[in-house]
Amino acid sequence: MFATDLAEGLSDLGVVNTVVALAPGLADDSLDIDVLGPSRRSRTTVSNLRRLAPDHDVVVAHGSSTLVVSALALTGTKVPFVYRQISDPEFWAATWPRRVRVAALIRRARVIVALSHGSSAVLQSHYRLDGNRISVIPNAVPERSSADENRRDDSGPVELLYLGALAAEKGVDIAVRAAAAVDEARLTVAGAGPERPALEALASDLAPDRITF
Repeated sequence: MFATDLAEGLSDLGVVNTVVALAPGLADDSLDIDVLGPSRRSRTTVSNLRRLAPDHDVVVAHGSSTLVVSALALTGTKVPFVYRQISDPEFWAATWPRRVRVAALIRRARVIVALSHGSSAVLQSHYRLDGNRISVIPNAVPERSSADENRRDDSGPVELLYLGALAAEKGVDIAVRAAAAVDEARLTVAGAGPERPALEALASDLAPDRITF
């Protein structure tokens, strides 16, 4: 979705762009996006990206899977790529061998985009990257509805919902602590993942009657 939202914004600015997915299942079925190959790192996927790249001035790679494919496909070409880090580098490259491998790949990018200054600092320390090569560009989504159109009755409790993976990089514990700190807030957490037992224990300690999994 971030790639398609970015593409729409670029089109509004008169920039011609193409959005592709590495493999089936990596794009919403409702989106009209071409797929490069049968799997993320197949020879067909790499070959098709290498074939398409010379028709463009730059490739923007969203996320860790695209980092590997872009580094391989664009080797020996004159097409640069920008790598957009969308996951927690400490979480997904926790071991020393993987950190070395990812660092070698990420240095192939012309520019690295971090979603926050905190993420930029982690990238610099975790992969020993030059901060001058990292641009901080927060997530953004187009305005699809107005707050006035969805105004709620303010007399009742504040109802909050977290929907997503229960993994350390998502920071769900921050949402739990924030909800517990607001007397009138009730939080529903919907999702699965390795952090669920710890999050349930935290919620039970802080606000058992107002946080539901």
